[in-house]
Amino acid sequence: MAKRMGRPPKLPEERKGILIAFRTGDAEKADYERAAEASGVGLSDWIRERLKRATQRELREQRQ
Repeated sequence: MAKRMGRPPKLPEERKGILIAFRTGDAEKADYERAAEASGVGLSDWIRERLKRATQRELREQRQ
């Protein structure tokens, strides 16, 4: 039997199954891509992390 090629499947808790789409302009997307590259991560990971930080900050501020 031939060995399967490709990436091994992720564990259920590691899977991200929901897609959130939004529209942006070319210049804004280029800025996001440059920032992600400078951080050494992919665009989706960069956006996800920045959005997570902003969400946590806003929720903290609302509790005060």
